[in-house]
Amino acid sequence: MAKIKQEDKRTLGILHLALSGGVLIILVVIYYLISSGSGEIVNSYSTMYFRISAVLVLLGMLASTKIYQTNINHASSKSFNSYEHAFTSFRAVNIVRWAFIEGPTLIAIILGFLDKNIFGLVLGLVGLLFLYVAKPNEEHFAYYSF
Repeated sequence: MAKIKQEDKRTLGILHLALSGGVLIILVVIYYLISSGSGEIVNSYSTMYFRISAVLVLLGMLASTKIYQTNINHASSKSFNSYEHAFTSFRAVNIVRWAFIEGPTLIAIILGFLDKNIFGLVLGLVGLLFLYVAKPNEEHFAYYSF
């Protein structure tokens, strides 16, 4: 059973934390801009931007999960030359997974800002929570044999 080295686990954790923290900071700043700005704040599920955001966040979550599981299953049937090669592949799979979550989440936050819709930011929060839950999993690295 393959184990991730401690320094590599820390590196992956820092990368995940940076992505999650960046989305959180953007979400907080956009919320502050919406709530303190002038004009009417929209609280509606029926705006076009909200619908687009909902579809994008849902598709991002589904696509990231499907691609991640497909790559993990593919890795179980593949033999890697060394630990470095296996970890590089594992890191790439995680980064792709996070990108498929982070992209639609940021788009949802931006569309919520453009629409001044607080519910649009809720979709960004859902995406952020899903990104946070998608931490690197050492048990999945066990599929990478070398």
